[in-house]
Amino acid sequence: MSFLYPLILSLLIAPLGPSFSSDHWPTEAWRTRSLSEAGIDEAKFARFLDYVFLKGKFETPQDCEAASQKKDKDFQTNALVIIKDSCLIYEKYVCGYTPNHKQFLLSISKSIMATLAGIAQFENRFHVTRPISSYVEVPQKEIWEKMKVDDLIRMSSGIKWDEIHQKKLHKNSLVHFLYGKGAKNIISYLFKSPPAEASGNLFRYSTGDSTLLTHALNQALGGEKALLQFSHDKLFAPLGIEEFTMERGPSGHFYGGSHIYLKPRDLAKIGLLARHRGLWGNKRLYAQDWHDYFTSVAPAWKKSNPEKLPVYGAQWWLNLETEGKRRPHPALPQDAFLAKGLFGQILAVVPSLDLVVVRNAFDTKKEIDANKMWELLMESLQ
Repeated sequence: MSFLYPLILSLLIAPLGPSFSSDHWPTEAWRTRSLSEAGIDEAKFARFLDYVFLKGKFETPQDCEAASQKKDKDFQTNALVIIKDSCLIYEKYVCGYTPNHKQFLLSISKSIMATLAGIAQFENRFHVTRPISSYVEVPQKEIWEKMKVDDLIRMSSGIKWDEIHQKKLHKNSLVHFLYGKGAKNIISYLFKSPPAEASGNLFRYSTGDSTLLTHALNQALGGEKALLQFSHDKLFAPLGIEEFTMERGPSGHFYGGSHIYLKPRDLAKIGLLARHRGLWGNKRLYAQDWHDYFTSVAPAWKKSNPEKLPVYGAQWWLNLETEGKRRPHPALPQDAFLAKGLFGQILAVVPSLDLVVVRNAFDTKKEIDANKMWELLMESLQ
C-alpha cells in the first residue's frame, strides 16, 4: 500500500478550483477568468473602472454625441480589455461599440508595423541595417542613400517634421501629410525635400518616418499589396485574427504609421505576442533579439531629444529610468512597454505581471491622466 501514499498526498495538497497557465494561446478564443481568480481586489478595481469610465458618463451613443458638442468635454474611453496570465479577465465597450467592432487605430499602428518588420527580418526578407535605397527608389542618392531602415524605425531619419508640438494646423506636418499637400501621394511628399539633419543623430517623433518604413517593407516584400498578404499570412492568421483593415492613401501607398483597424481583443493578441518575445504556441514569429531591439532605447533619443518626449525604442514607448529621470509611468514596472495613439489609445504590455491592457478612446479635448489610471490598476493587483 505504500505506493498509494504519494498519490493520496498529492491529491490532498493539490490546489482547489481551476488551474490557469500563463502560456495559454488564444488563437481560437480567449480563455476567461474572473477578477477574483486573477487575484484582483474587486473593490479597488471598481475605483479604477470608476475613473476610466467616469462612473458611466459615456455609455450610449447618445451620451457620446451630446458630450462631443461641449467645449469642456471630458476624456472618453470607448473600449477596455485586460488580459492577465493569458486570460481575458475584463472587457467593456461603450458608445455603441461591441467586441465585434474593428476600431480605428492611430499611432498604435506603428508598433504593429514594427512587429511586421521583425517578422520579415526573421525570414531574411528585410534588414534594418540596410539603407532604404536597398528597397525603394530614392531621389538625390548621395543624400538619401545614407539613410538606413534603422533610422526610420527609431525616428531619426533627419526628415524635417513637426507633429507633436505644432498646434497650428496649417503648419503641422501630419495635417499636411494626411489632408493637405501630401494627401495625394504620401511617399512623393516625403521625398520632396531632403533631410534637414544627418540621419541617426536627432530623435524626432514622425509619422512620416513610419510611413516610409512601411513603404520600404512593402517594396521588400514585392510591392503593390504585398504587405497586406504578408500581414495576413505571417501575423494575423497565426494569431487567429480573421478581420483587419490596413488603409492606403489615394496613391495606393499604405499609411503604416496609422489607419489600421482591429478589434480590441485582437489588438491584445499583438500585445501577448510581444509579451512572449515573438513566440506564439510552438511557433516563433520573430527573433528574440528583435524584441531586445525594439525595447532598447533609441540611440538618437539619448543624443538629442528636443521634443522632450518619454523614452522611445523602435516604434514602441518604453518605461525605463534614464539619465537620472524617473520612469514615464512610475506605477508600472520598468519592463513595461507601450504602443500609444492620439486621443488616448493605449496598448500596454507588462511582462513581469503577465499583463496586457488595451484602451481605445476618443480623448479629443481632455486626456485621461494615464499615471492615475495605472496607479489605480496597480493598486487592485496588490
